[in-house]
Amino acid sequence: MRRAPYFFQIEGLIAENKIKRVDNLLAVLEPVKIEVCWKKDDKEHQVEVDLIPGIVLHPRWREATKEEKEEWKDLSPEELLARKVIRRNRKLLVLRIEQIKDLRAAMRQTLRHIPATLVARQVKIGKEEVFLAGDTYVIDDCITKLNELIADFSRARKISSRLTENVIKRLTRIGQTLEENRGIYIKEALVSIKNAEKWLKLMEVYERKISQCYLRLGKLAMNLEELLRSGKLTLEKLVVIANEAYGIRNYLIAEILFNPYYERIQTPEFQSLRRIKEHAKKGREKTVFNSIKKAMAKLEAIAIGEKPSREELKEKRAVIS
Repeated sequence: MRRAPYFFQIEGLIAENKIKRVDNLLAVLEPVKIEVCWKKDDKEHQVEVDLIPGIVLHPRWREATKEEKEEWKDLSPEELLARKVIRRNRKLLVLRIEQIKDLRAAMRQTLRHIPATLVARQVKIGKEEVFLAGDTYVIDDCITKLNELIADFSRARKISSRLTENVIKRLTRIGQTLEENRGIYIKEALVSIKNAEKWLKLMEVYERKISQCYLRLGKLAMNLEELLRSGKLTLEKLVVIANEAYGIRNYLIAEILFNPYYERIQTPEFQSLRRIKEHAKKGREKTVFNSIKKAMAKLEAIAIGEKPSREELKEKRAVIS
């Protein structure tokens, strides 16, 4: 089982600019290793966790284990706060870092967490733990609508502004229904809804930026092709085209921090733009042209949408079931 690091373990990495805050998520800017230690059954355990660029890090409050409670029982309030440990609703909570493979998986995960939260309504009355049914009709209706939303999102090839608007409207209506109910589990569900809205907007922003860069690279390729055909290409014009293509590469590297988008711009084909200025200065017009076309091919699937693979379809069917 993959162990989740504590948030306090990566605070120094944020200060060193090895990890960056992106709203309520964290992006890894360079590979880092963290030692995660824990106790279980009176035994010490330790594992090295690799945090690599592209993965989604989500800080999340989790209830402390009995071993953690025992370990921290003599710590002062200041020491607990330094470890990001708090008391809330009679529970001891600690801030841990959840690792998620990409933004799409993060969206699906948080959406699926909402009905799970609504169903598990366990409360303690005296010394007895009891499950509360709540308003069964309202809960069932919200879960049905969420499952429909998950299915629609999983089928989407492209995160368009229209899709984002539609999903957020549906999430808002579900949230408004839940707000009529009160209690900790409803609040947790509302937090998940807000997360889904934020992450969907981030995905839309990423896809818009990639689409704009794809179109700009296409114009550069057409311009270069026309200059080659007409015999009007000069070294100066070739360098100008290469410089802009290189700038597009640097822009996306700085802006796109999460998979599945990050892994696209890290492919050798897209990264061929790294040497494009060098090729231009040496007059290698065909190499410059091919570098731009290869980079475009890696952005095309995101810019215009692609048919999902058989493996992706299997994953999506698993999400819906």
